[in-house]
Amino acid sequence: MSHKNSAKTVARLSVLLCLALLMSYVEHITAFDVGIPGVKVGFANIAVLFVLYRMGWTYALAVNMCRVFISALLFGNLTSLFYGICGALCAFALMCLLKHVKLFGVLGVSVAGAVCHNMGQLCAAAILMGSAYVFSYAPVLLVAGTVFGAVTGLICTLLLKKIPENL
Repeated sequence: MSHKNSAKTVARLSVLLCLALLMSYVEHITAFDVGIPGVKVGFANIAVLFVLYRMGWTYALAVNMCRVFISALLFGNLTSLFYGICGALCAFALMCLLKHVKLFGVLGVSVAGAVCHNMGQLCAAAILMGSAYVFSYAPVLLVAGTVFGAVTGLICTLLLKKIPENL
């Protein structure tokens, strides 16, 4: 993005951050109960993926971190902030790497990010609880991350195709 489009860039990022927060809030209040404790669909990641593919990693990182901090402030606590940061940073690093090396499309990047997010949160849980026992939950989270990462990746793929780049 050029400096001459900076107001447009800020407006786009603000709208996408608001959408990510709205999706986080909807998931928080409805919990989209899938019957597995701690598992969420991760609809907010659609906005982060969209920004990553449309505007680049620096803007996507800003939206991602703002979403994590504001979500924790509005709907959580310090523990949820720690879990959110650990999951988001692990997932984001992997998604950026996979996008850069072009091994996968949006769907594959999303699945990898979702799985990595879950593993990052398991690491956070191991640190907070002082026990590696939490990793026994990994198979469940691997399956959930794969399924819901595919859902969010598919939605983002469709949005990237339908929404014009100059919007």
